[in-house]
Amino acid sequence: MNANYLSTLYKRKTNKNILDNIQSMRINEAKRLIKENGMSLEKIADAAGFGSFTTFNRVFKKVTGVAPSIYRDMNKK
Repeated sequence: MNANYLSTLYKRKTNKNILDNIQSMRINEAKRLIKENGMSLEKIADAAGFGSFTTFNRVFKKVTGVAPSIYRDMNKK
């Protein structure tokens, strides 16, 4: 199946872009990891599937409204 066709079908069914959905799942995983363990943010970015820490920071802030380090401080136990 052609990737563009699959993307079009996905958008028709969900009203969401497939890449936005993947990004959202990655951020949710990063948020879980931030809350649950003491891994460095660089390792969390890698574990969540981001190719670079810079991209992770930018996307995380865009989606959540705060930088990952601030999110970690807000969720300390």
